[in-house]
Formats: sequence, C-alpha cells, structure tokens
Amino acid sequence: MNERSYTGTPYANLFKALTDLHDLDMIQKILEDHPRVKKKVGLDLLCEAAKQSSPDILRWLAENGWDINHFDGHFSVLSWAILRGKHENAKCLLELGADPNLDCPLFSVAGSKKYTDDPIPLAKLLLDYGADINHLFVTNNDQVPDQTALDRAEELGVDELSAFLRSNGALRAGELSDTDAASTEAVSTDGDKEVVSRHLAKTYAPVDPSAYTQIVSPTQIAVRVLRDDEAGLAMLFTEGLSQHELNVPNGKEGFRFAELLLYVPLSMIDKNYTGLDPEKTWPVQWMFKIANYTVESGDWLGDSVTSFADEQLQPLGPGTRFTAWMLALSTNDDHRIPFGSKGEIRMYQLFPLYSEEYQLFKMEGFGALYERLESVGLPEYVDVDRENLVT
Repeated sequence: MNERSYTGTPYANLFKALTDLHDLDMIQKILEDHPRVKKKVGLDLLCEAAKQSSPDILRWLAENGWDINHFDGHFSVLSWAILRGKHENAKCLLELGADPNLDCPLFSVAGSKKYTDDPIPLAKLLLDYGADINHLFVTNNDQVPDQTALDRAEELGVDELSAFLRSNGALRAGELSDTDAASTEAVSTDGDKEVVSRHLAKTYAPVDPSAYTQIVSPTQIAVRVLRDDEAGLAMLFTEGLSQHELNVPNGKEGFRFAELLLYVPLSMIDKNYTGLDPEKTWPVQWMFKIANYTVESGDWLGDSVTSFADEQLQPLGPGTRFTAWMLALSTNDDHRIPFGSKGEIRMYQLFPLYSEEYQLFKMEGFGALYERLESVGLPEYVDVDRENLVT
C-alpha cells in the first residue's frame, strides 16, 4: 500500500484519495474499514471518479459493483466525464459498456470547453461508440426547451464544435421531424434502470445518492428518497418495479409499467439508510413487499384505485394503528414518466388505511370511502395521528 499521510475524516480522506492522489490502495482500505462511508457516498462515488479521477480507479469501481450508467440527480457518470473534459475516463467508461446515449452525453461536450481546449475528440469518441448525433436532451421543463448537441454548441458559442457536428449530420431541435424527435427520446429511456430517478430529479430536486435496498432481492427493486426540506417531507419511490412488464387487459397497455410512491415526514427517514429502525422504516418495508408481490404475481395495479393488506389486518408497523394500504393511480402529469418505445411508467401513490376504512372500501367500493375523503380530507403523507374517516 502507498505510504501517505491521511489526517482528515474517513469521508474526506476517501475523496482526497479519489480526486487528488488517485490512490486506489487507500480507496480500497477506507471502503473496507468504514462501511458507513461506503453507504454514505453510495453510487455517486463513480460520478466523482469520472469527474476527477483516473481510468484505473473507474475500472476498479465498475468491477466492484458500481453502476457505470448511474445518474446522480444531475448527470450520468459518462456525462460527467465528458463535461469535465476527461477523454480517457470517458473512453474507459465506454469500453466498460456505458450507454453513449443515456442522459445525452453528446449534449455535455460543448460545456467541456471550460476544461479542454479542443472538445471535438470527445464528440468523435461518443460518435464512434454509437451516440445519436441528434439525440435530444430532454429537460422536462416547460420553460426550458429540449435541445440537441448542436443547439448547445451554438448556444455556448463553440463554433468549431458546431461545424464538426454539422459536418456529421447534426440538426437543431427545431429542425428535427416529429418522428426523429420521438425516436431519439426513445433511445434515451429504453432499458434505463434509473429512468425514474432521472425524471424526478429533473422535475423536482436531486435524489439522494443512497437508497434503501433489500438484503435478498431477486427483483432488484430499491426505494429511493427525494427530500423537500421546506415542506418537511420526503418522497419515497420504488425503482426497479418498472423493469418487469405487468399483465394488463386489452386496451390497457399504457399501464404495463409501474412504480410506487409514498410521502412521509422527514423524521421517518433513516439517515444511514440501514432500514433497521422499524418505527421509521415500516413504510419502506411495505413498499418492498407490495412491489415484490406485484412482480411475482405479474398483475397490473389497475387504472384507478386498489388496496393491499394481509389477511390478519395487523398493524402495519410499531406505533401505528394503520392496517392496510390504498394504492391510487397518480393523476399528476409529472408522475407519467416517458419510457422510450415502451410507452410510459405510471406511478401509484400509497395511502395507509385504518381497518374500518379498509373494510368500507372492500365492502362498498372506493366511492363510499371517497365520500368520507371529500368531507374530512386525507393527508398526502403518512400521518400516524390522523383521525379515522369511518369511526
């Protein structure tokens, strides 16, 4: 092991070894000795390496479980390497199988002018590995138009890059036909395991790099967290359920891909994401349970409202009298997530119910429960102290 002087916290030492010293031995030692540090940095460690480290370290991280197609709430790993002008890092990631279209890395080439005198080799590298020259960078923002790499190069005044792109068939977004735009957007999301995080991060705020995971997870589903400090709430959402196509009736093909979401107070978020505090994480465990059951059964979640409960109607967790769940198809347009040629992902919001509310729902239908909802109201988030709508 290299003999170096590390005097800061393990977290600070890790980033010093990663970004300043490129010390792979020390990176390995810190991650082995301090598992909490590894949990804290999560998948975003690879993004930091792409920005500031070396191909050897990128390769080691990829070989040890870090996802080369990870999106950190701002950019993908490859886009970060491109944006920072790291040609060798970008080449390494592409050799390892990074998607040349995910998050539109070609769009980031113009921004690399801050870090490199000549951005054209970066563009050529991406094109050599199959990047779509007219791929749209989708903003998911009505105030900010979608752009192609050419739009971005012209916007930033990188004339030599604009000329290179034009010579290879690049167009502005406004010059693309509707068919071209649809096909290039499809490329961006087909098979993307983090399409939900990317969409919600662009729509709301960065998604926490760490996530709740299952010790044994044949479905590969995680529960991610998006915080709203001003409101004092967090959005929990599953990621991975939509990798499993669900069985739907004829005419309901738009509901083949689904994810779950649930709002909870920030006080219910386990800061270390261990999932070991049952009073805080029972909502997370139920999200896993419902998502896993949905994958195993293959049944769709409907086009309106449905319910989920154990036969015994036991409390969902410690400190609560809720015993069942209502799953409601979200009507928020931000929760209809483009999924490339597969269509879209629909999100279903979870609401905990008391036994009496659940029985009313089962016996008389959602309409009967909705009458109570209209008069009293149902919080958007888990409120363990809310009044029972039936008793």
